[in-house]
Amino acid sequence: MKPLAVFWDQSFLWGLFLYDTLLELQLPFDILNARAIQEGALNSYSVLIVPGGWASHKKASLGIEGEKAIRKFVHSGGCYLGLCGGAGLGLSGKNTLEMVPVHRLSLKERLPSASGTVYIKIAKSNLDWARNLPDVVKTSVWWPSQFALIPKDHAVPIAFYESLGEDFWVSDIPIDGVEPEELQRLEAVYGINLDPWRYFLNNPAIIEGSYGSGRLILSYPHLETPGDEEGNKFFKQCLIYLSEQAKESVLKTKAFRIPIPDLPSQNHCHCIKRIIAKVSEFIHLGERHLMWFWRKPWLLGWKRGVRGLEYSMLSTCLAFLCASVEVLSAVDEKQKRDINNSWGYRLKELESLVDGFLSLARKLLILERLASLAAPLSKISQVGNAQVDELRSYLFGHSMSHEGLCREIFDRIDSLLFDALLLLNAYGNPIRLHTAVTMWENLSV
Repeated sequence: MKPLAVFWDQSFLWGLFLYDTLLELQLPFDILNARAIQEGALNSYSVLIVPGGWASHKKASLGIEGEKAIRKFVHSGGCYLGLCGGAGLGLSGKNTLEMVPVHRLSLKERLPSASGTVYIKIAKSNLDWARNLPDVVKTSVWWPSQFALIPKDHAVPIAFYESLGEDFWVSDIPIDGVEPEELQRLEAVYGINLDPWRYFLNNPAIIEGSYGSGRLILSYPHLETPGDEEGNKFFKQCLIYLSEQAKESVLKTKAFRIPIPDLPSQNHCHCIKRIIAKVSEFIHLGERHLMWFWRKPWLLGWKRGVRGLEYSMLSTCLAFLCASVEVLSAVDEKQKRDINNSWGYRLKELESLVDGFLSLARKLLILERLASLAAPLSKISQVGNAQVDELRSYLFGHSMSHEGLCREIFDRIDSLLFDALLLLNAYGNPIRLHTAVTMWENLSV
């Protein structure tokens, strides 16, 4: 199989999922950023994978030229596999690339806050290449949208949601043992759909479509979740199929070669460890106040109405960055004497931003804890407390995605992780996600 292209920008935890699973599956791949795609890097590939993350952020990072490059790549015979947010980017409607004529279901029509293990039924009648696959595959979802699929959309379902795993949650409610009638009563309190039997099961989970000469597989389940053996195997089969379907690119522009960044030093690792210690202290504070807990080694479970995914991503991404820099700092010291090495000032800037963020996030945490005692909170709605509303606006903005100061921090982490991944690949020193998580646990003791 030819190397696969992975569009990294604005993927964070989900990009690390993909990176780890591609290593586990021993599939060849290269990491690309928006600039590389804008400059013609897709000329060298036949399959593009777009991990999860907010589609709106991915679209913004691509810019007009990046959007055109992906559409041209697929239209001329390249193939596209999108996971969760990457799937949404390939659809039609707001914040998409308008390649597959399928829209997302509205919030009123879908289950907006689902996470955990699911079982998907493969629609073998629609797939010649799936005859040897199992009928049902165990995998995971992490807050997916859903497809508003109708027959005229010229896309076919590959899999449907069939049943729920024991660790399936809706919002902060573990579904195991909860009756549908109880969820329906809670919907009035939470103000969102909570019933997976009504809004989720039997709906399409993965679809296949075409754009010009190219094909797309769009999956809301995170088939690349580390440790999901069945989902990972199905993910690999999807990639093999797309690689066989892809046609040689007809683009004529010269491919862009990504320059290899400077190597970091052990001093840079010390800086990241300082940041991790501060983030760890903050997360312990939230645990003591019962606002969240570690649901997975790389993911918090959090109370309804507060931010939790952002803190999860911050901790796991920093841990992976630290583990990467520690490995890279052992590379020949002679290659790290450039006085213009960019790691130092970028990390100092990141540390300053994180310090300011955590100072205010601590205040917000306590205020949200008190506010939640009076009434259920909503993640983005104003709660009638001027301090809470002002802090939320400054730290996270007003949308479901992360904006505000949080966006500034993650944009910098995004760039640092991309450079680390380029260097890890260049020097043949891959880092596994469990290694990074272990480092976080050790530094957090």
